[in-house]
Amino acid sequence: MSLSLRLNVALTVVILLATATGTGWVIRNARQSVHDELFSSIDLAAALIELGVAQAAQDHQIISRSLLDRLAATTHARHLTLALESTLDGAPPRETPRAPRWYVALIESNALHLRRQIEVPGDASDVLLLAEPAAAIDHSWREARGVLGGLLAFAVVGNLLGAWVVRAALRPFATIADALTQIENGDYRVRLARVEAPDIDQINQRFNLLVEARERSAEEVAQLTRRTLVIGEEERRKLAYELHDDMGQSISAIKALAVSIGQRGASFDPRIKQGADTIAEISTQIYDRARQMMSHLQPMIVDEFGLIRALEDLVDAWNAAHREQFCSFAVQGDMPPLAGEIGINLYRIVQEALTNISKHAAATNASVVLEHCGTVAGPGALTLTIADNGVGFDPRIQRRGLGLVGIYAHARAVNGELDLASAAGAGTQFALRIKTTNYLADEHEQNPNTAG
Repeated sequence: MSLSLRLNVALTVVILLATATGTGWVIRNARQSVHDELFSSIDLAAALIELGVAQAAQDHQIISRSLLDRLAATTHARHLTLALESTLDGAPPRETPRAPRWYVALIESNALHLRRQIEVPGDASDVLLLAEPAAAIDHSWREARGVLGGLLAFAVVGNLLGAWVVRAALRPFATIADALTQIENGDYRVRLARVEAPDIDQINQRFNLLVEARERSAEEVAQLTRRTLVIGEEERRKLAYELHDDMGQSISAIKALAVSIGQRGASFDPRIKQGADTIAEISTQIYDRARQMMSHLQPMIVDEFGLIRALEDLVDAWNAAHREQFCSFAVQGDMPPLAGEIGINLYRIVQEALTNISKHAAATNASVVLEHCGTVAGPGALTLTIADNGVGFDPRIQRRGLGLVGIYAHARAVNGELDLASAAGAGTQFALRIKTTNYLADEHEQNPNTAG
């Protein structure tokens, strides 16, 4: 149950308790008022009728219904019925209150069915005074219904007003929750505005300070990541050149010597030529393996022929090495010439993604799509999408492996927004979006023979 709902329920319970207490107080007062009014009326009427009965006895009159009516008119009895005990069954019927039944049931009780017996000297029948609470109940209802209506209006308006107050009071926390969601998505530019409530304003200011510190930290991490990747690429380039210059030359020299020995020793002993040919073959294999290592360490094709050609060769090499799987590559839009930094990072992202697909995805098909929205000469948005139909995974549960860590690191290095969509049995898709404003190659960096 949310905090808003709990507060609304608690406020509703309090309002209902207050309304019930007020209603009980009104009913109690109304019951007491009716009770007191009937008692006072029957006491006053009894005193006056006793005087009338005594006077009638002195005049030797017989108490009859007509005499009772005259006595009632004389005493102006309210809420009462006068009857002879012997003719009680013939007395006028009791009045029915016009008030609602539930109200009558709460007001009327056995204590209100009052009767007073007045002895008549020398007569066989006594005079009875019977309380009639109908008029008193109706009178109390006319007075109470306004108060009860006010209590009902208070309950309804109080609940509506309370819900509005709770909503308004919790609105700053909803704003904080939205800001936290933006931070979770990697947007550290969010800031909370000043508010009038001092305690909430203090939370907002501390939140802003925390976000500013987190933004600086994220920027420092991004710079460190970019620097680390640059250093790593420089080391790979240096190692690749050393393999090419030193090891390549040494292997070429070994192969040349082996060929020379084979040619000269063939006339002396056939085994010499056979051994020399074996050395030359092994030298060729070592050289080919060294070239593969150099290509993996430093894909010079990115610098020489551009990103698109490099990705085509990468995808073709991956398809050749994985006959049971197939990866397609497509370019959409006019691709502008890009600086080397973005090219090598995009190449590494595709390289890591294809490695993950071959190792973990168990996919049969994959796709790499490079799309540019904009013109060749002007800035735009570059989108790289890599998808597969493999087993997928739950990103919320499964920890990131080194491959995913590397992909995210290269994405941060070019200030890109990387979205990962995956689910068990539904494959995986990476979508990297980059603004190419700061990554367009200068004219002296562009290769006139290639694009991209």
